[in-house]
Amino acid sequence: MTDILVADDEAEPRDSVVEMLEDEGYSVRVAKDGGEALALYAAQRPDLLLLDVKMPVKTGWDVCREIRRADKTLPILMLTSFGEEDDKVRGLTIGADDYIVKDCGARELLARVKRQLGRVVQIAAEQNRAAQNAAPAVPPSGSADEFAFGAHHKVDPKRFVLLDGRRRETKLSKRELAVLRHFADHPNEVVEKEDLLRRFWGMENLERIESRVHDTLIWGLREKLGNDKDVIETVHGIGWRYRA
Repeated sequence: MTDILVADDEAEPRDSVVEMLEDEGYSVRVAKDGGEALALYAAQRPDLLLLDVKMPVKTGWDVCREIRRADKTLPILMLTSFGEEDDKVRGLTIGADDYIVKDCGARELLARVKRQLGRVVQIAAEQNRAAQNAAPAVPPSGSADEFAFGAHHKVDPKRFVLLDGRRRETKLSKRELAVLRHFADHPNEVVEKEDLLRRFWGMENLERIESRVHDTLIWGLREKLGNDKDVIETVHGIGWRYRA
């Protein structure tokens, strides 16, 4: 589920935004000042940040500036009660992706949120395709025989296919197969995101590969696993674990 962090010290507009987003099916966390926003971001990176400009402890501009030093891809939308051009220019200059006046309509706010989320998914998919073309695919290790994955699936490494309980086949890329093989060989162990990049995208590519490419690959594997998708468990802020 898409995780959105809303940071605003004013209860009334904040609660309205939260309710609106939850009605759309988003998971929403709330920060009541800039310091809490940074703490929640550090505890679990959200998929999008809605950030009020004027907050106690740290302003929205301060929060945006600090996050942007380490995270270039997180969608950040600034919320303000003001519509002055200087405020907008300042927010966009320090790295905000969009600027929303608090009294804008619900449809406009949701459209802007969906636009930024869609942009990130598209960029990640493009980077994933580029990384697959740039880096040599990692051959599967271990036995060439079929191995179980989850309660209802098996993997046939000879033919690069995932088989469900009725032996219906879903094609796997070489990298998808290699990741499933690694999970199966290390059941119940946490696989860190950086380790996944090093193993299956190549150490020499780390500097130019955005970290969301492995998120896209895991998302694709879960889609293919269907009723077994939950066996790949997210360990927030670290990576994933295969619950054998």
